[in-house]
Parts: sequence; structure tokens; C-alpha cells
Amino acid sequence: KGLDFPRLRFAGLVLADVGFNLPDFRATERSFQLLTQMIGRAGRHATASQRPSIVVVQTYNPDHPSLTFSSQGQYKEFAEFELGHRSELGYPPYCRLAVIRVQGVDRDRVWRSSSIIREWVWNVARSKGDTLEVLGPADAPMARLRRKYRVHMLVKSQQPQILQWLSREILARLK
Repeated sequence: KGLDFPRLRFAGLVLADVGFNLPDFRATERSFQLLTQMIGRAGRHATASQRPSIVVVQTYNPDHPSLTFSSQGQYKEFAEFELGHRSELGYPPYCRLAVIRVQGVDRDRVWRSSSIIREWVWNVARSKGDTLEVLGPADAPMARLRRKYRVHMLVKSQQPQILQWLSREILARLK
């Protein structure tokens, strides 16, 4: 980002699928942004008399929305597609998210603690009549880091204040 190469006429992205398949609901959007930036870099300074620039993308998934929309310069269409997808799945901006991560040196204890927290969150949700959705527990993307095991849960709610309250309660009560 922010780089400018006046004579750049060819750009390549190797193994674009890595960005498509990250365990993050924003992966498609981030891939679209990267591809759009890369396409914009190649040939930015080209004149009408010069040959067009070339961008090559290596992928196992050539029909991925990030590729199809960015290659056509269809920002608005991509945004509409992505927002529709997020609406169906209940991701921001249609809800709020909180991630609860439990980590420690004893794997079994980390998983037991995660299960206790999940059960507590469900009980609180039932007692308050709130519609919370809890995904997990599951291994975090980097399941072991600096000799600690990491497990996480994703909590969805329409009400950000419920997620803030839950976060404070978990830290205060369930250390």
C-alpha cells in the first residue's frame, strides 16, 4: 500500500487462495482489496500508446468473488454481494461480535474452561431472554503459541451492550 512503480507493466500474485481461505469473515473483503490495489499498481502510469499492463493470479479457485469482481473493477457490485452474504450469516454490520479466547499451558484445562464459559454464556442468554449465538469452542487459528494452547469462541448479538457486559462478567467471575 502506498507504493508507486512508474514502469510497472506486469504483476503476479502467487497462491491467492491463501487469502481466500483464512478463518475470518473479512477474508473475501481483504482479498478483494489486495487484488484491487495490485491491479491498480500495474500500468498506473501507462499512456494510451503503450501496451496494456498484465496481472496474473495463480489460484485453484478462479471463480472466487474477490477475483471476479476485482478483475472487472466492480467495487459496488462486490460490496452488495459481500453485504448480502454477511446478512445471511449474521456477521457485521448486521450484528456485533465478541471473541472469547482461553489460553494456558495445560490443553485439557483450557478446553474444560472453555466449556464452562460457553455453558455460562448460554445460561445468561436464556435467563435474560437475549438471542446470543455462540460458535465454538474451537482451536484458535494459531492453536499453540509461545507454549500455550489457545481455544476461542465467537459470540454474536444484535446488542453491543450485552457483549460488553458479558466480557466484563467473564473477566470478573470466571478467571
